[in-house]
Amino acid sequence: MLLDPKLPLLYTIGWGGNGLFTMPLKKDGEPTGEPMSYPFGYNAKSAMIPSDKFDCLIFGGHPSTVEVGDLNTAGDLEQSVSKFKIVESPEVVQLARVGRSIYFTREKQLWVWPLDRDWRPVDAPKPIPKISAVGLWEGLHPFLYVVLGEFEPNANPKDSKLAATRLARFKPDAAGQPGQPEFVSERFEGKTIRRIAMDESTGVIYVGF
Repeated sequence: MLLDPKLPLLYTIGWGGNGLFTMPLKKDGEPTGEPMSYPFGYNAKSAMIPSDKFDCLIFGGHPSTVEVGDLNTAGDLEQSVSKFKIVESPEVVQLARVGRSIYFTREKQLWVWPLDRDWRPVDAPKPIPKISAVGLWEGLHPFLYVVLGEFEPNANPKDSKLAATRLARFKPDAAGQPGQPEFVSERFEGKTIRRIAMDESTGVIYVGF
């Protein structure tokens, strides 16, 4: 879900939904009336990330597709949603955005994809070496939070079993490169970090397995 910062609208996506739904809100935040439906793409949607001015939304779709749609001044989604294929894979894309770059994980690697002035991906996504990534914190954040994975040795790296995870925080540069992590959490042996949230009042980060 996303709350429009300028309009009384709530944006929602989800598994099984055929696109984007908007729900009008009363002054007290209570939903009112009927939701509007904007169908596009496949049924499974994951991340929904706004542009800086909230005039564009970036979606993680299925299978392995990034979709970008513009919002008009009334908060309606323009029907010409742009689609950008990542790879031939049955996965739903989890996305994070920092500045003009979006990030996702694939095959135990972290990938970066630059965005143009219209918030569309340009060129091709590139893997970032030396970062063993199995997940990330979806959404728009000032930092990039990546779930690092440790794997048991195996003759076939693709069949390696996940042994432990850690949460790392990066501060990407202007080119989108994360560099060295600013922070790495304790080692969670035999556990996969699946959910990440922050208490905005204290700055404490919570993880779920």
